[in-house]
Amino acid sequence: MAFVVLSVAAQVHAQQPENIVIPCSEAPQRAVVSMPPRLQDVAQVICTSYGHFITAADGQYWTYPGAMAPAMLVAGLDLDAYGAAPPIVNHARHFTRIEAREITAADIARHASTEDGLPLPPAEATPAGIEIVTVNQDEVEQKIILLSDGRNRWGYLCAPTCKPKESFLALDFRTPPTPAASPER
Repeated sequence: MAFVVLSVAAQVHAQQPENIVIPCSEAPQRAVVSMPPRLQDVAQVICTSYGHFITAADGQYWTYPGAMAPAMLVAGLDLDAYGAAPPIVNHARHFTRIEAREITAADIARHASTEDGLPLPPAEATPAGIEIVTVNQDEVEQKIILLSDGRNRWGYLCAPTCKPKESFLALDFRTPPTPAASPER
């Protein structure tokens, strides 16, 4: 089963449920509904009536270049097979494993190219990255690769291979913490 990228704004069900987001607490016991601690700063699981998704953590936004459409990894639902009206599956489509893996220098170099339309890292930059590896309810492995050059962040949705059209910008809107003021003397 192929992975799917879902643009929530473009994929609206003809009989849209009242609330698309549903409680993860009602998911099957084998469903993984939270990110491992190492990944909680960059990604989150969202439970919806269309299945479970992985997307950017709060305060961040993954978007396709020029589109401002959210990039998400869907747990095993091939939306291309359903067109604009995906079925309501609730918790039937979920992740059973989510883990972080280091990315090799060769993989980083392969992804830091011009073919995907994303900004090139500065020449002096040394990109770093992490791979989010998931397995869904059908035992299909899906991945998200997140890269950073210290200035820009970008990623790829992969199942099993990464394709340039599945690249996204990883925007961070969180406010950096301000240093505590020194008491006046």
